[in-house]
Amino acid sequence: MAFVLFLIKICQLFGYFTTLELKGFTTLAVAIFCLGGIQLLCLGIIGQYLARMYREIKRRPLFVIEETLTSDEPGRIR
Repeated sequence: MAFVLFLIKICQLFGYFTTLELKGFTTLAVAIFCLGGIQLLCLGIIGQYLARMYREIKRRPLFVIEETLTSDEPGRIR
């Protein structure tokens, strides 16, 4: 989104110096892309939240113990 906004700004500057500009187009396009970027950011935040909630709801253990080590002597592990 930022790259598109950068290109639009370059076109605006080019149009300013060559008088090939459409009145109001750049302002409208920048506003639309800014709002679109904000919406994508909010959707990303919501997606991260839902993914974490989904992982938590599955109630899987954080780790799995593959094997346990025991010893006949107290305090010593083989």
